[in-house]
Amino acid sequence: MHLFQLLSSHKPEFIFPTEPLVSFHTVPSWYWQRLNLTNYMMNDKNTLWCIWNNQHSVNILVNTDQCIAFSYMADGSLIYTAAIYASTLYKTRRELWLVLSNLINDYPGKWLFIGDFNCVLGTHERLGGRIPLRISCAEFLNWTNRHVLLHLDTHEARFTWTSQRDGGAFMAQRIDRAICNEAWLDYWNVSSYNTLVKCFSDHFPLLLTLHKDPPINVISRFKFFKAWTEFESCESIVAAHWLTPSTGTPMHVLHFKLKSLKSKLQLWNKTVVGDFHQQVHLAQQHLSEAQLATDQMGFSIERSLEEGHI
Repeated sequence: MHLFQLLSSHKPEFIFPTEPLVSFHTVPSWYWQRLNLTNYMMNDKNTLWCIWNNQHSVNILVNTDQCIAFSYMADGSLIYTAAIYASTLYKTRRELWLVLSNLINDYPGKWLFIGDFNCVLGTHERLGGRIPLRISCAEFLNWTNRHVLLHLDTHEARFTWTSQRDGGAFMAQRIDRAICNEAWLDYWNVSSYNTLVKCFSDHFPLLLTLHKDPPINVISRFKFFKAWTEFESCESIVAAHWLTPSTGTPMHVLHFKLKSLKSKLQLWNKTVVGDFHQQVHLAQQHLSEAQLATDQMGFSIERSLEEGHI
């Protein structure tokens, strides 16, 4: 449910889940349809999914155990993207570096590489645990330098992955990231890369927001929250309003009562329930602050308990 709420809130055009631990076809079709994400591709090992909406027509270029690369059109311009789920073995990752290098050479243009690279650039990107292998860091850095690639800064959490804490030593790493070339970065006038609140995973969800032009704010529509039904006063308001006399055709009466009920529910929500969005936002903010405290100051029992009670 956390994933559904996350996707409903941010409405992404592409998502790249890694290690889903379930078959794609076990997820009911209505789940993706409600999120407007109905197109998909996965690798043979079912460790990497690419899912996108109908706004884009995607051309798959490469599909391997460690990456799925594709192209699509954005405002008349061809964009290249590779979703990454790299091996934990540096020798196996050499196959990935070769595939990605060939893609850059075969398809020159605007490139983005995003996902779980399962490696770091150096000790500054790891907290706790063993010192990362020098050869692993060097080969990762050499690949990015060879193609003059840029590592996008991640806002909020510095480390994107934390180890399980039950019975084991704490470790955190920056293994999830977005890497692009200068042509890709120059194309997008507005871009941001943020970690979101993590739940039921040792990885922080990452949100990459892109705009060719600054977005235009729109007026939000009225929403009826399921949680309102837990309040007895909500049912009383609806029942009392439905007894209000009105004339006209059945459809006209229904339309009138629904439209006039909106203002009553909005007032009731404001005076009785409070700002739902604000309450959820504050809870997420407290959880995010607890996770960021662990990210910046390291693991402690007190901080772990604080995160678990939010």
